[in-house]
Amino acid sequence: MENKSPEQIREYMHENNILLKVEGLKQYFKMGHKELRAVDDVSFEVKKGEVFGIVGESGCGKTTTGRSIIRLYDITGGSVYFEGQRIAAGTRTYKDELKAVRSIPPNTKSLKSAPKSAKSLATRRRKRSVLKTLPR
Repeated sequence: MENKSPEQIREYMHENNILLKVEGLKQYFKMGHKELRAVDDVSFEVKKGEVFGIVGESGCGKTTTGRSIIRLYDITGGSVYFEGQRIAAGTRTYKDELKAVRSIPPNTKSLKSAPKSAKSLATRRRKRSVLKTLPR
């Protein structure tokens, strides 16, 4: 469903009576220079009227999954939909895209003689063009 429009996702969830959809959920935490992958690629759907439980060993990510779904944490990757609305989206993709924009060198020929405000305007335009490509 990653490449579906918000309207297509809403329609799919409505037609299939889905209340909650978790897709590719990832929750990573920085620990110094290392990264702890508390939750890595969890996906499931809960239909209206269903009882759903997450079961597993101690420390396997059950609580982190729940906290990520209710947005106590900014999720690293994936998406969470509730009643057809996207309520959470991974920040990693967003941050990676911003880093990529910052690493794209501006057209230096046209900006060398431009005033500083024109240079910052060009940077903002590059960022906006990348942000438009990201899912909301």
